[in-house]
Amino acid sequence: MTNSKNAIGAQQVAGTTWAKYYRKDKKQNSLARTLPDGVSLVVTGTASFEELAVLAGSLKPQPKQNASLAPSPAATQRS
Repeated sequence: MTNSKNAIGAQQVAGTTWAKYYRKDKKQNSLARTLPDGVSLVVTGTASFEELAVLAGSLKPQPKQNASLAPSPAATQRS
């Protein structure tokens, strides 16, 4: 899920526990968790863990509507 194999700790985000990862060579922090249905969520970047927690806390479930792996037409149009 992340570029680091072992979590360095845990962080509470909006009442849920996220695993904390750090990649020293890129100075990259990550927060990751796996939902009960098996979906994995990862937020990563050079922001602090506190800033990543704000981003992670803002994530909301989205309803599935005709789920498809194909890109939308707008994403494939070229000018």
